[in-house]
Order: sequence, then C-alpha cells, then structure tokens
Amino acid sequence: MLIYSTLRSPFLTGIQGDLKRLATDHWHFSNVLLQEFCFLKVTLTWLSWFSDGSKNVLIQQRLESVKARISTVFQSRLFIVYRILIVDDIDDNVVLLQTLLETEGYTVETAAGGWAALRQIKACCPDLILLDVMMPDMSGYEVIERVRNKLELLRVPIVLVTAYNDISREEGMAMGANYLMRKPIDSDELLDCVKRLCDQVHNP
Repeated sequence: MLIYSTLRSPFLTGIQGDLKRLATDHWHFSNVLLQEFCFLKVTLTWLSWFSDGSKNVLIQQRLESVKARISTVFQSRLFIVYRILIVDDIDDNVVLLQTLLETEGYTVETAAGGWAALRQIKACCPDLILLDVMMPDMSGYEVIERVRNKLELLRVPIVLVTAYNDISREEGMAMGANYLMRKPIDSDELLDCVKRLCDQVHNP
C-alpha cells in the first residue's frame, strides 16, 4: 500500500508545472525542490526492491531531472538564505518574530537594543533589519540615522516596528526606513514585506 501511494503521489507527476508555480518564491522553491529530491531518492530505493524495471526507469528519469534543476538553482543564485537582524528589547516580541521567520527558512540574529544592533551590523551586515522604535538605550530612529550615515549600509532594508501611532508610514520612510509596520504584527504582511525588500536588494 505504501509503494502504491508513493507511485500515485503528486511529486511524481507534472514536475514542470510544479516548479513554475514554486519559482515565484525563491527560498520556498529551493526548499521544496530539495525535499522532493530526497523523496525521490527514497522512492527509488523502495522501487529497486519492490517494483518492476519500467517504473524504476521512470523514477530514475524524474530523479535526474530534479538533480539537474537543483544544480541550476545553486548556480543561478536563486538559492539564497537571507539573514535578518531583529532589534527589540522585549524577549516575547523577539521570539515571535524569530519563530515566524525561521519557519520560512530565514537565518535570524537578534539584538536587545540599539547599541548591540550597531555592533552586530558593523561585524556582519544583515540582509534586512527589523527595528523596534521604542528601546531604552537608543530609539529606532537613532539607529536608522547612524546606519544611514554609513555609505556601505545605505541599501540595507530597514523595517520599523512600532505599537504607537505617533509616526506615519511616510514619516518613517522619510527618516530612512523602507517600511513601517504596526504591532500587533500581521504575519502575512511581515513575510510579504521581508521577502519583497530582500529580493529588491539582491535581485534588482
């Protein structure tokens, strides 16, 4: 029954259409492709023991097709793992954002305040900064000013995150942010924003 289910799996049909649909999201596309590759390798092992040669040939052809596609992905820079720096002095906020982003395949680093963020940015520049506005040692506005004063950091996307209504999205962007997001965070808005800004920088 397991082998029968495997043979009827959507993984084994219409790979061309599946890859086209997944190609709109570079990380998700690559991740799913790798999962399918592993799946097919296991399937091939099963079939080598339990099925006839014709199905083995079919699976082998599919396997080679996926292997070729994986090679293309790595060589074409589609396989990018973006590094996100979360700057917030509230642990619960950090855990929420970190869990959400890591689930989507991002590499996440954290800083508990403005000075710590600046040190981390200087040591290794992230692909995007999620920056809380209200922090005890330095406000998010001050962090933006210091970051934007560095020529090499002008293109790093910064998303301001605030629970207050004292600033509009336009005012935040005038200060140097690329986007302003209000708490409580909408997960879909966050993920769409992060992906769009990262892709704009790395795939202009």
